[in-house]
Amino acid sequence: LNDSPRGIKSIIDELFIFASQVSYTDHHPLRTIHASKSLIGINPDNPPRNLLKWLEKYIKNFEPNFQTPIIDNQKKTPEIITYSQLNELISVGRKGESHEYLGFLLKSATPISVVESLIELAAEQSADSLLYCWFALRSIQFVGEKEGYPLLYHCISKLVSGKTNVNESN
Repeated sequence: LNDSPRGIKSIIDELFIFASQVSYTDHHPLRTIHASKSLIGINPDNPPRNLLKWLEKYIKNFEPNFQTPIIDNQKKTPEIITYSQLNELISVGRKGESHEYLGFLLKSATPISVVESLIELAAEQSADSLLYCWFALRSIQFVGEKEGYPLLYHCISKLVSGKTNVNESN
């Protein structure tokens, strides 16, 4: 491992990109990677090697099997695309349609503005959903919109699953 701050940034970038490629589950690695990033950030010139080794072993439990839906230019885009329509689809638990609608929204909106809207919806749902969407926002800011936007699909999956998981701990 390269211990320079630039080297550590590259490692963390790769971890966030890896997380965006892992299908969403309740135990998605995004939270753990963020917590580790915070601990590493305390002293990036001398990152805790044990933490980096543990994190490397931890992420081996996950498989990068999520394929970001293709934003299809051939499919008929609705005349009006709104955040409220996306929120409605999420609220009624229509994950597939929410993912499709996100594709339409991403043709005209930035990933940062979309995740900010999802954070507002998450704040109404639960602390767990809010934190997950917040971590997605911070990840997108860290790695950039081009690499980070797949996390938006995970936010939607989290928000849809949060509506159905009534035993979720807040």
